[in-house]
Amino acid sequence: PAVLPDGSLVLKRNFEAHLYTLKHKTTLRAACEELNISFAHRTTLTGFREKLVNHWYAQPTRPGLSLRIPSRDEHASHFSNVSSNSSQTIPPICCQAEIDAADSTAQDMLQDSDSEGEEDDEGEGEDSWDLDDDGASRCRLFNCLFLHETHLKLEIRDDIVDEHSLILFINWCGERPQLNRKFEYIPGTRIGASQIKKGFYGALRIRKQQDAANALLASTRPAATVYVWDLVKTRMREAIVRHRQGLIPGQDAPDIVANTFLDQTSEEQLKQIGYAFLSHRELQSTVMGHVTWTCQNASGNRGDDLRALKQCDLQPYKILHPNMETIIPTILGLQDEHKAIKNGMQTTVNPTYTAFIAHRNPIMCPMGAIAIYLHWLHDYYKLAEHVDIDWAQNSSWRKARFVFGASPTKLYTDSSLYNLYGHAYKQAGFESSMKAHYARHMLGYRQARLGSVKSRLPYSSYDNPWTQVRVPEPFLDLVYPQAEGIVAEIKGRKNLVGATKYWLMAIDLRVYLFQAAAAIFQVLPRSPIFRLPALARSDVQAWMTNVYPSKLACLQENAGSPIDLMRIQNEAMRQALEENRVQLHELRRELSAMRVSFDRRTAVLSPAKAYSHQMYTGSGNPVASLSTAIIPTTPPRVRHDPPFIVDATTHALEDTGVYETEDHALQGFICPSPASPNSPRPQTQIDLCLPPVRAFHKPGDPNMCWPPILGQGSLQWPAVFSVIHQPALLWDCWKPSKTLDQMTVRGVWECYNDGEPVFDVNGNQTGIKPPLRL
Repeated sequence: PAVLPDGSLVLKRNFEAHLYTLKHKTTLRAACEELNISFAHRTTLTGFREKLVNHWYAQPTRPGLSLRIPSRDEHASHFSNVSSNSSQTIPPICCQAEIDAADSTAQDMLQDSDSEGEEDDEGEGEDSWDLDDDGASRCRLFNCLFLHETHLKLEIRDDIVDEHSLILFINWCGERPQLNRKFEYIPGTRIGASQIKKGFYGALRIRKQQDAANALLASTRPAATVYVWDLVKTRMREAIVRHRQGLIPGQDAPDIVANTFLDQTSEEQLKQIGYAFLSHRELQSTVMGHVTWTCQNASGNRGDDLRALKQCDLQPYKILHPNMETIIPTILGLQDEHKAIKNGMQTTVNPTYTAFIAHRNPIMCPMGAIAIYLHWLHDYYKLAEHVDIDWAQNSSWRKARFVFGASPTKLYTDSSLYNLYGHAYKQAGFESSMKAHYARHMLGYRQARLGSVKSRLPYSSYDNPWTQVRVPEPFLDLVYPQAEGIVAEIKGRKNLVGATKYWLMAIDLRVYLFQAAAAIFQVLPRSPIFRLPALARSDVQAWMTNVYPSKLACLQENAGSPIDLMRIQNEAMRQALEENRVQLHELRRELSAMRVSFDRRTAVLSPAKAYSHQMYTGSGNPVASLSTAIIPTTPPRVRHDPPFIVDATTHALEDTGVYETEDHALQGFICPSPASPNSPRPQTQIDLCLPPVRAFHKPGDPNMCWPPILGQGSLQWPAVFSVIHQPALLWDCWKPSKTLDQMTVRGVWECYNDGEPVFDVNGNQTGIKPPLRL
């Protein structure tokens, strides 16, 4: 700074004004080196200015000042006075705490954003400080604004971030208005809850640096106490309620559908935003904006995911369609594959990748956008001239990023991407606070419209007519002609599969370049992308103007409308199914009639069926006269010692499944009838004891002399129960022969679970009663 005649330096604000006239870091970096001021490799232009001001105008601490916490009303009155004059500019104060230069993450966040093609959004609102997510902005917010105002009012003694200063800072954030790009307060506004939280964590970031410099601060001057946390939550809750209820004078309450799935973006708005990205005045910004917008729509990824993507992460792949016939070319983004975390102790078994496939709309196709990007990268920007790349050495191109600004090896800053999206939104007349990505709650409702591979592919077909337009072979030779030579050099060599596939992918994308560019040419012929070498040729543009539209129209006519074809197919299938339904109904009705007739006519002929009095006495029964010969005229004979060979009549009686014991009780064969017609049916000790014949007839029907026909199979209790019509007669024959006080525990259990055995006069078991549990 200049020196006054009395030997003192010029005023601090005059020196700051002089520094702001310098727009390049070279002069400021040289001044810092001359004064032996330490700085990080990625220090920004603002950082150099603050270091120089801090060097010449370092403010000494002022001990012994009174500490007084202002009330909430005093805060509100202070900001109302400041907001009344919107032209009042807040003088910048140097940042006392620099971010550790050794932290690689912080270096990426604090790199210089003054790169080619980047623009600043000059609109009003929280676009400079309050919406910036990096730690440096939060630190500057505490140092440049809060400390300046509190020093003027003598409310804090020094710049140490302790409990007292944090309480003042949180109250200050809860009442302060928003800032515009010129660092002026916007009257009638308030910051949101998220900005209060960001400012609080920015102050803690400064305290972390102070704790590292002085270990005694943690015990002598604590910072994040329970009172501070409670105040942060209280102020955030107040900000949320104030915003939702519309209590801010200069701001209206949010729309009722805001931040819900009803807050949809129309197809026309999406189209206009895409056109705005393609209409940027600079070529690099056009290419970067178009590729990030299309890839975001196709994959649903956030903007910071695309910033993390590198050149080597783009790899080709082929997806098999669910119809098991169609092969879908795909580009995978491998930035989501983390094979090991930082400590190297855990691996990801099933990594997820971002997949890009051809979009139904060529202007929104990520494949075409990546093809345009690769043409710009290798034929216009000439990546090999900016980075010393040896394609036979993986490490030489591993750091090259997919989206970048001034340097292909530096991370594209979030503020630059934010400004790129903000410029496109502003040009399209679209308002959204989420510049770089969609709201997460909306992705589940938008995947089909965005053309995402995550949505269900159609099982019928997957066909994009615009990808079938034939591109002349001479046009393809115009795009990175060195690709074939690189592939021939590295193909088949060890550890170079990824590099080989990268260039093979680039060769396959040449066709997509001209097909997508021709579609863009129909609506935006003056887009900056047509300054690219292959697209600026007159013969290429003539093909885009005359040949491409006619070829595409013919292919679309031949393909037809997918919706119309689906409707025709659905109608044909509906008619076929209706005819099948009618035929099945008629067939089912005929089968039911045949089954009734068959059962009626064969009921009395089967030995497994019991005799039905209604069947024989019913009027119009055609089989009544024919069945009398089959039913026995006399009860079954009592057989004590059956012979080894029986005649046909005895065998027919045994096939009824019932025989009579010596005490004139009925029992059923537990053993089935033998296959031989001359072998007798054996009687066992576990044959089933049957009730009298009356139990098998319905009340009121005449009592017959013969028992029911139970068939040739092994007789079981459910079959017996199914032909009993008078249950009242069962207890007399099936009740236990003894009372409980006369039975043992084993006997009770057998009577309940297995059934009580029946003995003849000689004490031999001849049968068994049904278990009581049944």
